[in-house]
Amino acid sequence: MIMRRSKRTARRLGPRAILILALVLLAAGIALIAASWLIPASTQEFDMYLAVGDHAGFNIDTSAIFFGMVTPNGQSTRTVTITNYANVTTRIELQTSGELARLVSFSNNSFSLAPGENSSVAVTASVPVDMPYGNYTGTLAILYFR
Repeated sequence: MIMRRSKRTARRLGPRAILILALVLLAAGIALIAASWLIPASTQEFDMYLAVGDHAGFNIDTSAIFFGMVTPNGQSTRTVTITNYANVTTRIELQTSGELARLVSFSNNSFSLAPGENSSVAVTASVPVDMPYGNYTGTLAILYFR
């Protein structure tokens, strides 16, 4: 009699266990899909430099993003070309950090590129009228999502 009861109990729990397992697998699958949209496949970072002074100046070096010297209430724009070398469409996001984060804006900071496609983005540093003279730095991060 005890043996029958155990088999009956096992049969009653079987479909529930299968349902729970299916829900766990479904949740894991959804989490993986969401993570692919939230966690970048790769990231490139570039240093940014800006000098605030009493006259305009420029720097054409391509080892970083140099805005040159800008007067208070002035602007400097550099163009960055981003190419998708992957064999799948890639979502691109641009982010800034550091002292220049609040001064830098983009013509487009979130877009998708097909394989082999490229896009040029204007990166503009706008200096407030009350910005003290000096040298300022920051980082531009290009995030690639698959």
